[in-house]
Amino acid sequence: MAYHRRHSPPRPPGPPPHPTHNLAPPPPPGLYTAPPPFPPPVVVLVNEYAPRPPSPAPPRPSPPPYNYDPHYRPSPPLSRLPPPY
Repeated sequence: MAYHRRHSPPRPPGPPPHPTHNLAPPPPPGLYTAPPPFPPPVVVLVNEYAPRPPSPAPPRPSPPPYNYDPHYRPSPPLSRLPPPY
C-alpha cells in the first residue's frame, strides 16, 4: 500500500470520483432501450391436505304420484296370458 501511495500521481482535489464514472452515459430519450425485466413468476401453492369444498348434494328423487300403489303389478301382455279352460 505504501508503494502505491508513493508512486501513484497525486489525486486532484475534490470528492473522490464516483465508482460508475467510467460507464457509458445513458442513451438519449427516444432511442431503443432495453425492455423492462420480466415480472417474477407467479407460484401457486396447493395444499393436498386442505379441506375440500363439500360436493353438491345429489338431486332428490321426485315423489311418487298421488295415486301410486306399491303393490300394483302390470298385467302381462295378451300373448302371454295362460290359455283359457
